Amino acid sequence: MKYIKYAMVLLAFVYWLVPVYLRAFPGWLNSGIYNGVPLLYILCNFRKVQCLLLGIKKKYLWISFLLLVFALVWSFCAIVYNNTDDYSYFMKIFTAFRSIYISVFLLLLANNTLRNKNILEKYSVFYSGAIAVCVLFTVMTLLSLDLRENYILLLNQTDKPYLLEDEMYITRFSVGGFAGFGQTILASIGGILSYYLISRKVYIGFPLLLISLLGNLFYGRIGIILSLIAIVVLMMRTMRFRTIAWQIGGLIVSSFSIYVILGCFDNSMFDAWKLWIMQPVDGFIQGLQYGQITFGSSGDKLVYGMYFMPDDSTILFGDGRYENNDGSYYMYTDAGYMRIILYFGVIGAMCIYGSYLALTVFALQNLRGDKVASYLVMTLVICFFVAEYKGDAYPVFFGIVMALGLSGNSREMSVCRR
Repeated sequence: MKYIKYAMVLLAFVYWLVPVYLRAFPGWLNSGIYNGVPLLYILCNFRKVQCLLLGIKKKYLWISFLLLVFALVWSFCAIVYNNTDDYSYFMKIFTAFRSIYISVFLLLLANNTLRNKNILEKYSVFYSGAIAVCVLFTVMTLLSLDLRENYILLLNQTDKPYLLEDEMYITRFSVGGFAGFGQTILASIGGILSYYLISRKVYIGFPLLLISLLGNLFYGRIGIILSLIAIVVLMMRTMRFRTIAWQIGGLIVSSFSIYVILGCFDNSMFDAWKLWIMQPVDGFIQGLQYGQITFGSSGDKLVYGMYFMPDDSTILFGDGRYENNDGSYYMYTDAGYMRIILYFGVIGAMCIYGSYLALTVFALQNLRGDKVASYLVMTLVICFFVAEYKGDAYPVFFGIVMALGLSGNSREMSVCRR
């Protein structure tokens, strides 16, 4: 019976990390389920939420919250000032709040399910496990095109469905449909939490780490950069040199084995995927032959085409635009720093980034008894600002840091559970 319970909680993590909007349900019902169930669960377990907050330092949590609220107000001002009626980014800021309460919901769910582990271990097991389910589902749909096509018919595709037809993006498909930048960020976080499990001698973390890295290779190359940065930083801070060498050797051998296994499949889709993975490396090597620095077509587009200098008014106050009328990116840039500046200027950007940094201080203050978890938070700060260079998946980072901050209160939670 308990294994059924574990499976149900794991599926809940999958659903609330990677939303599955079914075509059979109207949009309002999909959104209602996704947002309403966590809020209802939190209300029904409000005493346990109080336990999470009991005796911890909340000053920087309030600062983070106030800065996020001010960002909402400032975004509204940018819309009115520029007379644009573009509320797309206004709504995106709400997803940061949503990420926070969903993380609290999942934290409570994990804590109520597993026993004899600290709360962060429980959360990490289910979070990394959910990423593994998503990645393995991607592998299944690559091996069975019929499964992929039949599954697509069940989904309400609202995010870049046309890219699913592109050979270069053939691996960007998971339980929620198209899987790109946002899901490679989730895979990187799954890898970071897997590393935490390894450091706690929960050895299921090692295969979960490898699967998370495979997810990075499927959904977005920036995720590999984030994961490698995180792993290197965490290893340097938490392990001895001999252990580091052993872990790196194991990762290299395991990664090479997975590459060889996938290479055994006579599949044109896998061939297209491997070309996509190697494109930045091949471009960089070829560029050096001609004395140039290049990162492949998509890398060059980001570095040389997505960043430019806006005028003074835009830098200060923004243009109040996040999308063009046709739904494309405003100014045709999807770089995170550019999109936030173009929308509501440096004042709004400082509110968003300041809110995140305040939240990380909140987490660090409450994780002093767990050095490895504190290193996780510092690693997530680095990953946050690196990821922003590529895109704007920052709401995901708000949720994971909130979970880390609250997980430092394991003693009070264990008392409440009795």
